[in-house]
Amino acid sequence: MKYGVMFLLIVFCLHANAEDIKAITTDGKSVLLHKNGKWEFDEKVEKNSEFSFRKTNWGMSKAQVKKTETGKIINDDNVLGYEAKIAGLDALIAYIFVDNKLVRAKYIFTQKHSNKTDYISDYSSIQKILNKKYGKPESDDTYWKNDLYKDDYQSWGMALAVGHLTKYSNWNVADTKVWLSINGDNYKVSHSAEYSSVKLAGLESAKSEESAAEQF
Repeated sequence: MKYGVMFLLIVFCLHANAEDIKAITTDGKSVLLHKNGKWEFDEKVEKNSEFSFRKTNWGMSKAQVKKTETGKIINDDNVLGYEAKIAGLDALIAYIFVDNKLVRAKYIFTQKHSNKTDYISDYSSIQKILNKKYGKPESDDTYWKNDLYKDDYQSWGMALAVGHLTKYSNWNVADTKVWLSINGDNYKVSHSAEYSSVKLAGLESAKSEESAAEQF
């Protein structure tokens, strides 16, 4: 039991009434803690954690990331962008770098629908794919800023477009946080899946603070 055993025992004690508890060891491994006190590696997560995002890992340089993609580059600075089809949907792939290190990446879904309720279906289909790959999400939330359309599912797309409705879910996978979200404003819907490095999050925050300080 070399993988953060003290941390694991503390987590188990705090959640002794739960069935299976997911935890991350000190070296980033994902494990399952069972009610009987035994633990094992989360094989489902480990099997899918060879890469952090697509065929890349956090900390890669832009040159290294470019070698993993074959699509047409549409943006090439601190954000490396590609057009793509993701799960049958039109999308943009964005790789975000700080000091030439990959720290975040996103799928920005650009599929257009005349029936705005189809955006809800898009969200659900991507969520099912992520559930299959990463397991049950840490959170799966629906927020209503205005409940005018709440009881009429066929109008949920309109609720999204005018900013009444927001949906998001998230997963913690090894050293990666995954967020799926959909919201809208002024009749435009925004739907994306964002992946971010846990270990390199501080690097991006420090860079943002440095840029802000330079404005004074």
